[in-house]
Amino acid sequence: MIDQYNDSPQTADPYTICLYSGNSHTGPERDGVFVTEALDSIEARILEISPGQYIYRLRQTDVINCSDRASASADFWNAHEPELAIMFSANSHRYSPCDFFNWCPEGDTFNMDMISVSHTPLVIGGSCGSADWARTEDPSHGQPTCELFLTEWGKGAIAWLGPAAESFQHGNFVCVLYAAEELFNDPSRSMAESWLAALRRLSNDYSNNADVINTAKSYVFLGDPLSSFNHRLGPPTNIGRSNFQHRLRLEHNFPNPFNPRTKITFSIRKRGLVSVEIYDVKGRLVKTLVNGELVPRSYETEWFGENAEGESVASGVYFVRLKAEGKVFARKMVLIK
Repeated sequence: MIDQYNDSPQTADPYTICLYSGNSHTGPERDGVFVTEALDSIEARILEISPGQYIYRLRQTDVINCSDRASASADFWNAHEPELAIMFSANSHRYSPCDFFNWCPEGDTFNMDMISVSHTPLVIGGSCGSADWARTEDPSHGQPTCELFLTEWGKGAIAWLGPAAESFQHGNFVCVLYAAEELFNDPSRSMAESWLAALRRLSNDYSNNADVINTAKSYVFLGDPLSSFNHRLGPPTNIGRSNFQHRLRLEHNFPNPFNPRTKITFSIRKRGLVSVEIYDVKGRLVKTLVNGELVPRSYETEWFGENAEGESVASGVYFVRLKAEGKVFARKMVLIK
């Protein structure tokens, strides 16, 4: 059973993109210089494909002390609420991706309490180990940063792309550049499809370059692969108006965390087949809430923490996915018992 309501139109804005530049390494290999030049090229290419984007950059040289960089990274994120975050650096590991959001023995170690905004963007971490989730390393450093961002309810990241091991700087540049190009070439397709398109292109263009190919092979896509690269979506307003134009969107469920029930709100622009499904963190379908042809309007449905057989599911992180008009949207939810 789904409920319907009307709301007012919303205006689409350019994407907000945050660039984290690890440019402080200026030794004989000029790594910091390369980072600056690489991000300049990526920014220019994005604006060439899709002019008018809002692009902001935080540089390591703006925050020299490692002890201050975790809070500076979070403050930059909170101030701009990115829809795409790109990190690029000569120095990186799983606890300090691209030398940002740091684990630091002296100073402020990053934690998710530092993130105050609820939007969940795509993160591309173009440096060694930024997506290294699985390997066991020094437990005193805490969880890998990508894991923190992907498992926190109501904030963090919807997906994270990056190398899971050591990688070559030029190879990282190619991977990040091609990924950004494909995202803006077709924002309507799923983000994982954009990455696959980038892989196909670079595999062809750099077939004789072992460094680039090996770096690309180290990249993993974590999080929800079916979600499209779309704008930040705000809460519904002016409920009850009849003169309106609908926008395709999936709102954050409420409440979140929840026990045992939560409300899910979505809107569609065109008449057609629509599905709303619940998945667990392993990508397994838990329950289908909506599956049928709907007319353009806004809808509400509820999930009671049950699977398709009506059995209560375990506490944990789940995803609600809206599929409509050839696009897929997703939100993270947390069931607590």
